[in-house]
Amino acid sequence: TLTGRLADRFSPVRILTIWLIGLLVNAVLGAVGLATATGPTLVVLGLVWFFVAGIGNGGAAVPQQARLAGMAHESAAIVMALNASAISLGSALGGALGGVTLATGAAPHQLLLVAAVVLTATVLLHAAVVRSARRAEVGVPVG
Repeated sequence: TLTGRLADRFSPVRILTIWLIGLLVNAVLGAVGLATATGPTLVVLGLVWFFVAGIGNGGAAVPQQARLAGMAHESAAIVMALNASAISLGSALGGALGGVTLATGAAPHQLLLVAAVVLTATVLLHAAVVRSARRAEVGVPVG
């Protein structure tokens, strides 16, 4: 509800950009916090991190769907189906990457560092796509 209203008020691209950066910051802060906290502080920090991450991960879907629907009016249903498939594929690949990371002997809190690397790549790819779309809108050759 929150990100949908924000995307309507501002723009899906702006909200998605802010949201992805927020997820990246949450992963980095979580990695540092969970690596250094002990005892009851670790429990509280872990619960807060899981709450923020849960909201953050769910909140990115709405502006992404609004953005895709705006880009492909005539084929919005197909694009939404492909987006849902991509989300499922990403979940599977993320689980596999997490499993491989743990199998190499990494501590569970180090999964957040892996997530931060993936999110950094995501933010960079998102910025490149936004830049390319803006150039295409004004007729600047891409490439």
